[in-house]
Amino acid sequence: MVFKFIYAKIVFLLLLFLAGMTGLADYSINYVTYKWDVKTEEHLDELLVNAGAAYAVSRGLNAVISVIQASDINILIGNLALGEALDPVNDIVERFSNVMLMSITSIGIQKFIFRTGKAYGVNLFLTLAFLFLLTSAFFESLPFLKGERVIAISNTMSTSMVIIFALFRFIIPTVTLLSLESEKLFGTDVTGTIEKLEEIKNRSHIEYNTVSDEFDQSVIPEQEDDKNFLTRISDSLKDTGRRLSETFNRDKLSENIDRVIKSLGESIEYITDLIVIFIIQTIVIPILTFFLLKASFQPLIILFLSGFRRENP
Repeated sequence: MVFKFIYAKIVFLLLLFLAGMTGLADYSINYVTYKWDVKTEEHLDELLVNAGAAYAVSRGLNAVISVIQASDINILIGNLALGEALDPVNDIVERFSNVMLMSITSIGIQKFIFRTGKAYGVNLFLTLAFLFLLTSAFFESLPFLKGERVIAISNTMSTSMVIIFALFRFIIPTVTLLSLESEKLFGTDVTGTIEKLEEIKNRSHIEYNTVSDEFDQSVIPEQEDDKNFLTRISDSLKDTGRRLSETFNRDKLSENIDRVIKSLGESIEYITDLIVIFIIQTIVIPILTFFLLKASFQPLIILFLSGFRRENP
């Protein structure tokens, strides 16, 4: 009875091995997971596009703030200190840029794992698992060969191959499902948020150009020393009128500067939302899914493999 079971196991594993070698097993699994795979590919592409757009916006915001901080306005208007007021915004924009770069890298790795698992998961890892199981069953059927060590190594390798196959083939689709659920949970419109940041960047750039033009117009030209007495009196009267209007212009300039600071300050809320959702989707969920699947698959696979072993009563 035991020998009949071993021979049946060998035949079954041989069929599985041939199915893996001929691509039949790969076709069967891809057919079952087709819709899941399509959704995964679409989600990864969408994530990559959004992450790239967010990174471009972050670099654009950083460029606008850098231009403002490098301008002469900060030196000459004293307590307004436009550049210093934008330091907190600039810090979070730089961190946002780093997060987006890290997210793009993570998405690229996920696409590589997904495509590798889809292309070679069954043909390579699962077929090797069947081969190791077949080797183990062959030595079990011929006890006089004394292949206990070969059997143990083959069972260990087959378990490892199945775990690797399961992780490569199913980790990214599982990440996609959890990622889509996280979007529903947070309710963050990533595309809309990026568009709002783009709008803030463009508006801030226009407002700063307005401030810069007003500042240039408010600068008093240097007086020449070789003017005659009447010309100096006339210039003095003009300077008095200019200084009176300068007070008004400075108040207006201050209002416009406050508008620039407020516009750029609005970006903090949107940036924070994007940082949270991208860290969760591209870093936290993939890492947690890896350990979750690894912890889930390993005992199931060992239990499955133990079903092939039959000891004499």
